[in-house]
Amino acid sequence: YHVQAANVGKPVFIMDASGTRREPVIYICGDCAKENEIKPKDTIACRECGGRIMYKQRTKRMIMFDAR
Repeated sequence: YHVQAANVGKPVFIMDASGTRREPVIYICGDCAKENEIKPKDTIACRECGGRIMYKQRTKRMIMFDAR
């Protein structure tokens, strides 16, 4: 079983309810460690091996918390 990507190498943007563009979220497969782009309506499964354990990739943007 192999899912073929339609837009290989092209950035895919998703419009949310407020009209802003959002990129698909990148998840890492727990079985084969491949990166997968998953859109909101896609099934949660690896495109390479079919594994269903996915880990969300850490964001690259700076996040700051106030600790008290």
